[in-house]
Amino acid sequence: MTTPVHVPAGTGTPAPSGQVGDYTHAAWMGDMAELFGDDIVPIYRALCVMEQTQDAVQAGRTQLAHVRDWQQTGLELLRFVAAFAKNTDERFIPVFEAIQTAGGQAEVAQDKQYHQ
Repeated sequence: MTTPVHVPAGTGTPAPSGQVGDYTHAAWMGDMAELFGDDIVPIYRALCVMEQTQDAVQAGRTQLAHVRDWQQTGLELLRFVAAFAKNTDERFIPVFEAIQTAGGQAEVAQDKQYHQ
């Protein structure tokens, strides 16, 4: 069985609290990919196997219904996380491009104080 969505393999590591600039969008996307690959996808796949096994041994309707409900919840979670990552990425790209157009990271203030 294939996973319903594709996210590249992750390599992200969050910056320790208080450090600025070490945790990039690429690292965040890597963490989202790890969330898929290490946590959500294996649970979803296990539920698929469980459903197939129970169906093969003609498990009770109630038990099958519960597994199928959990399976559906897992699929919805996969779709939600994929949409969340995609929406965040779509918001990030224009900001990143604007920073690059303005001269890159060196042109972005390190002290982010905004005045009204």
